Amino acid sequence: MPGDDAIGRLARTKGVATLPDDLARKVRGWFHPLMRTHPRTGEQALYCDQTYADGIEGLEPEEAAPILRFLVEHITQPAFTCRLRWEAGMFVMWDNRLCVHQAFNDYDGYRRELYRSTVAGERPV
Repeated sequence: MPGDDAIGRLARTKGVATLPDDLARKVRGWFHPLMRTHPRTGEQALYCDQTYADGIEGLEPEEAAPILRFLVEHITQPAFTCRLRWEAGMFVMWDNRLCVHQAFNDYDGYRRELYRSTVAGERPV
């Protein structure tokens, strides 16, 4: 089933009152900054998305939700995006420390084949 990997199972729990025990043990206590600094360039970038940003430490969910919504809307506005027109054999690479990847299903009727490679990285600061 598509989305039946660990990330897909976690994403399907968004808005659920309580997580299943196995997932709760994995995510309990995992926090990261809302702003991160690129270790080589020193550039700062917002570090949140609508799928995995679930709250803001120290705020109640109803306080954090509009702030997170505002931040996600800000970083995904068209002025900050690079939209590709896919061609056969195209190779794309980006740095997740400064970019937010947003996939759109705009290739109806075509097969999209991806190979993801993740380089061991540093802890976000």
